[in-house]
Amino acid sequence: AIDTVLTLRSEDVIYLHQLVDTLKPRIANLPMKKPQYGLCHGDVDSSNALVSVDGHIVLLDFDFCGLGWRAYDIACFLSDVQFSQWPPEVFQAFLAGYQEIRPLADEELAMLPLFQIVRNIWSLGIFATHVNEWGSLSDRFVNSMLTSIRSLEESLV
Repeated sequence: AIDTVLTLRSEDVIYLHQLVDTLKPRIANLPMKKPQYGLCHGDVDSSNALVSVDGHIVLLDFDFCGLGWRAYDIACFLSDVQFSQWPPEVFQAFLAGYQEIRPLADEELAMLPLFQIVRNIWSLGIFATHVNEWGSLSDRFVNSMLTSIRSLEESLV
């Protein structure tokens, strides 16, 4: 879908294909053990969370729910915070609250940049898939995703 929509950005499309080829083996080699791996929401972002009358956060939209690395859900929210340009304290509060229930292992924290890249590529793909329904991909959105992806790629361990 990205290839079809970004026809005028062939260098970016080539870059994404090369990056995906690099990341696939890394992801395939990640440990699939509990509690790091298990049931995940798959699309944790601000548009899929509501605050109930009694002040609890309620997740909705479980279209992408399934087995996966739980750090991916955390990376989804981190990507949303960064794209929305919210202050870093928003993510820090989210992470602190998460870790009150289940502390993250160092290896999970190290996975966050990898999963943010995956999430950003997914975001490009999902918008490209629905371009006829949702409208064109703006240069702002594409540039934001690519800038984030390139920056995160530099931070991969």
